[in-house]
Amino acid sequence: MAYREDGAQLDKLLVTAMGSTGATINGKGDGLAICGALPVNLLKYQAELKPTGGVILSWSTASEIKNKQYVLERSSDGNTYVTIATIAATGTVDGKAEYSYTDLKPAKGKNYYRLTQQDADGRESALGIRTINISNVKTSIVVYPNPAHSLLNIDLGTSETSRKNVNIYNTSGKLVFSRLLDVKNGILKVNLDQHPGPGVYLVKIGDGDRVSVLLQ
Repeated sequence: MAYREDGAQLDKLLVTAMGSTGATINGKGDGLAICGALPVNLLKYQAELKPTGGVILSWSTASEIKNKQYVLERSSDGNTYVTIATIAATGTVDGKAEYSYTDLKPAKGKNYYRLTQQDADGRESALGIRTINISNVKTSIVVYPNPAHSLLNIDLGTSETSRKNVNIYNTSGKLVFSRLLDVKNGILKVNLDQHPGPGVYLVKIGDGDRVSVLLQ
């Protein structure tokens, strides 16, 4: 039971304690005091843009207690996140541990990366959010197979899902194919139901990206 300095009895006592990691812990109860360490003592968490357009996410911890795994999520608006990776943790360790993951297909524009830690007992803790803006990074477009016959796969080098206009021109500049197609996870599938004939063609995607392809 707890009392004020004037002798009045307190039904409930609010105690604020500092865990060994500096976390503030609040509790309510009759003379309740709570203390303890967080399952992960995070040293750093950072996101770095690679010259090729990928994003390296790295983090390190000073200690971990019954830590099961880390979950990395990505968002383009800071509200809706999707999981891009789950990384196994070291469990319990009293020493430095380092982790990293490379997102090879970030979306164009701003990318939010949220890192969450999950305990072996199912509890989880948010460790932070980092942002990378890759609006001005030129991604590499890959067409396969090349040479091709009637089906083209175009990898835009992103993870976007959208719709894009695809126009195909012959070497004389004549338009031989034009269609609005779905992009799924950065991949365009072009079915040339009317083969324009063997030769080299220029594929224009949207308003700017261009790539050459050899049709057989």
